[in-house]
Amino acid sequence: MDRNRYSASVILMVIMAAVVMLVIGCSTDNSPLGPVANPSDSHANSGASFQYPPLTDQMLAHLPGGLKPLSVGAVALDDHCDSMSVSRWCHDEAFSTTVSLGTLVSIHLSHGDLQSDTLVTIVVPRSCEAVADFYPHPYHFNATVEITWNIRSLNLPRNYDYSQIVPWYVTETGEYVPLQYSWQHGHDYLVVYTNHFSRYILGGPEE
Repeated sequence: MDRNRYSASVILMVIMAAVVMLVIGCSTDNSPLGPVANPSDSHANSGASFQYPPLTDQMLAHLPGGLKPLSVGAVALDDHCDSMSVSRWCHDEAFSTTVSLGTLVSIHLSHGDLQSDTLVTIVVPRSCEAVADFYPHPYHFNATVEITWNIRSLNLPRNYDYSQIVPWYVTETGEYVPLQYSWQHGHDYLVVYTNHFSRYILGGPEE
């Protein structure tokens, strides 16, 4: 009798462990896997050969409509305007996962969004500007996913006109394409909807 009870306990533990692995899918610890000196180090871990072009002042000076990339507060990432990144292995069968870089930007993935287990990497080329590169690239999801910008992490003046903020993704030919988006919790979070990884920028009028 004792042997049967022991066997039943072992089987139950194995089933519970399998369920936990399915639900977790991707670590909730969003700290980087290791020190990342520059964007090429980060995306190299994903096995991709593609690298987004370096972010230059000239490039950012020609955003559509004469807009400028929005400024990021030092509390969100750091105060040195350096490149920062985070990488996490995410599983295609996970129930729900989120990968975040500081308090600035995050991506939410649901069950079935990924084509397969994928190393997701977010790189902010300059931690003082709302520009984020997502790897691997090219990568297309099985469904529309959500990328969330924390507007509270930006340096915006009081009484700012949030309707002037424009989210874009940048094509490989350098074209800026406006993204579908929505606001959450008033104007605390701007959520953009996409089916692929790219370079994403938040622009607005220069204050």
